[in-house]
Amino acid sequence: MPVVWVLALWIGAGAFKLQERRLNSKNPTKARASAIVAYGLGAWAPWLFVPLAVGGMLGKSSVRDFFEAPRSPWVIADCLAILVVYGRLFVWVWFQGGGEFLATNSDLMGRQWRVSSPELAKLVVTAIIAGGAAAVFIVLSGAF
Repeated sequence: MPVVWVLALWIGAGAFKLQERRLNSKNPTKARASAIVAYGLGAWAPWLFVPLAVGGMLGKSSVRDFFEAPRSPWVIADCLAILVVYGRLFVWVWFQGGGEFLATNSDLMGRQWRVSSPELAKLVVTAIIAGGAAAVFIVLSGAF
């Protein structure tokens, strides 16, 4: 199943890449924004699932292993990969202009996702990261 998730992320990245090409002549700023989203979906997001995907292909791990003790090395590697991606996302949003990017280009994500200010974008992403990191620590502690 994690292999399917990785493929879905790459398909999403491809869709943003096609959007970039379509917007290149009409709106270069939005085209560049689509390229950034495609890079994030294609290069960074798959790392959330790669350790489990590799473990699954080797027959050593599955998503069920997240919920059964003891944790396999593949689950631990996946949790660490999640924390690394969350850390990278946090740095991007707070220190590398990601909040401003999300506020300026929130229309790329669809009509449901409208952000009025960079501070709001930073707070929303930080809340998402905090919830995800808490879930990872709960899984690793065996409390789940």
